[in-house]
Amino acid sequence: WTIVSDHIPPDDTSYNVENLNQGTTYYFRVCAENAVGTSEYLESNFITTTEEGASSSKNPAVSGETEFREMLSKIAKEIGKDDLKSLKEECDVYLLIPKGDLEKRQSAYEVFQSLREQTEISVNNTKWLEKLLKNIRRHDLVEKYVLPFNEPH
Repeated sequence: WTIVSDHIPPDDTSYNVENLNQGTTYYFRVCAENAVGTSEYLESNFITTTEEGASSSKNPAVSGETEFREMLSKIAKEIGKDDLKSLKEECDVYLLIPKGDLEKRQSAYEVFQSLREQTEISVNNTKWLEKLLKNIRRHDLVEKYVLPFNEPH
C-alpha cells in the first residue's frame, strides 16, 4: 500500500489522487488517526482508469457503509451543544453507551461512533438513531437524513 496523504482535514469527505496510469485498476483504503489512536482500515470501491477518466465498481457493503458515515457526519454537524447534551442524556437513560465512555464523547459524531461500536446503530439498523433524534426533538434531521437513507436505492 502507498500512503497518498498523511494529513487530510477532518471535515473533508473526498480526496483527489493525481497522476494515475490509464488502464490501471487501483484499490483504496482509508483510516483515521487522532490522539486516541488509529482506526481500522475501511476498504473502498476499486477504480479503473480509462482514457476518459476513471470508472468505479461499487462494493454495495462498502458503499452503504460510506453513505452511513456521511449521513452521521451531516447530522452531527447540525447538532448544537444543547442537542448534544440531550443526546448524551438519552443514551444514558437507555443505557446505550457505558457512562465512562459517554462522558468522554465531546461531539455528536463521537456519540454516534460509540453507538456504532456498541452495535446500537448500523447501516442496516437506524431505529435507535431515529428514536434518539426524535426524543431530542430533532424530527427535522430524521426527515432530512435518516428516512431518505433508508429508502431503497
